[in-house]
Amino acid sequence: MKDSAPVAIFAFNRPLHVERLFESLATNPESVDSRYFIFCDGPRSTNDDVSVRQTRDVVDRFARTHQCQVFKQPANQGLAKSIIRGIDTVLKEHDRFIVLEDDLVVSRHFLRFVNRSLDVFRDRPEIGCVSGFMYPTHPATPRAVLLPFVTSWGWATWADRWQAYNPDGAALASQIERAGRRREFDLGGSFHCWGMLQDQIYGYSSSWWIRWYATLFLRNQLSVWPGVSLLLNAGMDGSGTHCGESLRYEGVLADVDVEIDTGLTAPSAEYLNAIKAFLAPTRHSDILLAVRRHIPRRFFHQVLRPFAKRFVG
Repeated sequence: MKDSAPVAIFAFNRPLHVERLFESLATNPESVDSRYFIFCDGPRSTNDDVSVRQTRDVVDRFARTHQCQVFKQPANQGLAKSIIRGIDTVLKEHDRFIVLEDDLVVSRHFLRFVNRSLDVFRDRPEIGCVSGFMYPTHPATPRAVLLPFVTSWGWATWADRWQAYNPDGAALASQIERAGRRREFDLGGSFHCWGMLQDQIYGYSSSWWIRWYATLFLRNQLSVWPGVSLLLNAGMDGSGTHCGESLRYEGVLADVDVEIDTGLTAPSAEYLNAIKAFLAPTRHSDILLAVRRHIPRRFFHQVLRPFAKRFVG
């Protein structure tokens, strides 16, 4: 394996979460030789001052015993700007990178799997990204698979792939629509990716992830995933800015070395169907996804969505 890829970590105001992330990274043998770029976002208001300062104290302690560059923003940038600018900073010195947000907990095999995948698939242009996460679905076998989808939880890529990233959501949506691929973009109707892209276009979210997925989707690039999850999201406890409280994504942190077949070429239909079934709309969400395409977006967000969440469930 080549030298370990640099790890970009994005933190804000959750000191306990980022400490858990650091503790889990320390269980990875590759952590000793890894270089870390840690980006600490600034407070949104004075209400964040204490938690932001506590988070930075945790980061400073970690930095004293690891190869780290720490960047502390005086004011809040938001996650999308933090990640895009942070990646640009890393790429000034490196040709690949790993991204972790502060609410993740990784397996002791995470860095090994991601770094090996970056090595193995470096010269395979049809591969756009590497994931360390897998949805809590079956099958669950310790082998790498290819999928036409990407996650924002613990991922990695190469400089040449990221350089294709298109931040223009409207242009991406136009290309998807002209190609007649909206349903395919939504994983056959299983996930509301098109709605998320529309939200970004109209200013209801600043999601970098949906634009990254759309970029890879239009380039027909696949992602490498482990057949079992090498990380968990501990931020589904209601503490995060973008994730509410949910037990749905709870799974098992795999303590196993994931096998990587260098001859992988086709996406796994078995895993893709399992993920589609897992992500399929439930309760009020299927109604909302159906109607949102036919009504003004402002009315949807300000009236129908709050009503449905309160009275439909």
